[in-house]
Amino acid sequence: MTIVDRFTVKVNWDAAASVWYVEETDVPGLVVEDESFDAIVEKIKALAPELLELNKHLLRSHNTGSLPIHVMAEQLLEIPRNHH
Repeated sequence: MTIVDRFTVKVNWDAAASVWYVEETDVPGLVVEDESFDAIVEKIKALAPELLELNKHLLRSHNTGSLPIHVMAEQLLEIPRNHH
């Protein structure tokens, strides 16, 4: 695996289950879901440091303690058209 300066977590909305879930990430083992976007972000913030600690080989040695994580959200909105 490549050593990175920043990690990415892509979360997506599952309308059928009414939950946000981690669709794609380079944080090994990060599998979470929640009913709200804010709650899934809190879970990511809680779990990512632990998971990355278990995978120290992915971190740059000069890391100063902060873990930059780019959270990207995607949600398909189906908006009814106005019929005049």
